[in-house]
Amino acid sequence: MSGNGAVAATNWWDSVFLAFDLETTGTDLGESRIVTSCVTMVKPDGTQEGELELLVNPGVEIPTEASDVHGITTEMATETGVAPADALVALTNMLSDALTVQIPVVAFNARFDFTILDRECRRHGVPTLDERTAGLVRPVLDPFVLDKAVDKYRKGKRTLEVMSKLYGVELRNAHNATADAVAAAQIARAIIRRFRGLQMPAERLHEAQVIWARQQAVSLERYFREKDGDRTIVLDKDWPFVPAAEVLV
Repeated sequence: MSGNGAVAATNWWDSVFLAFDLETTGTDLGESRIVTSCVTMVKPDGTQEGELELLVNPGVEIPTEASDVHGITTEMATETGVAPADALVALTNMLSDALTVQIPVVAFNARFDFTILDRECRRHGVPTLDERTAGLVRPVLDPFVLDKAVDKYRKGKRTLEVMSKLYGVELRNAHNATADAVAAAQIARAIIRRFRGLQMPAERLHEAQVIWARQQAVSLERYFREKDGDRTIVLDKDWPFVPAAEVLV
């Protein structure tokens, strides 16, 4: 409390975040389907409220390599998973409600999760998050993009597990949608607290990440082209999701 009796305002990064994570049938943005999902409010101390965790029946076989990562088999998803359209409505409801009131949504490697969500909505005839927010899918926080921006030349992997250890965040059950979502929220918070250059209004930080994500993709694209000797390699550069070129079936 200040000397005149006024209560100091809380920094926005020390307020509640909405954490978002998907586990899927694969990594292809156009073909992969949602298997599990989580959207949950995460308080500054890491506790949750309003958690929505769903097991989804993707309607296709879940490859063994995907099951080996997240632990969900085709049989499990078929027997107890909810219909994709029902899951998508619930997910976009929570996400759009948060974004409408400017609660930051955190997703680790947001380009993947938000693009998969967009394609699944289009596939199942559900209004997309972009449509529900009138094109304002913001503010989004992506620990993967933020970390590469502030510590560009650090060697080694930048997985959720590695970054959890680096930023002192507990990750109890990697590749569980809820565990990953909560860890991502706390990593984002830790990065912003540590690097003062990120302590700007959430809307400005979102715009900065659009630029940083594009620069990072260009750099990685250049690396792959030189490494493989293939000048035709092109990586997605849009963030937080890649706009759809066509309706998927």
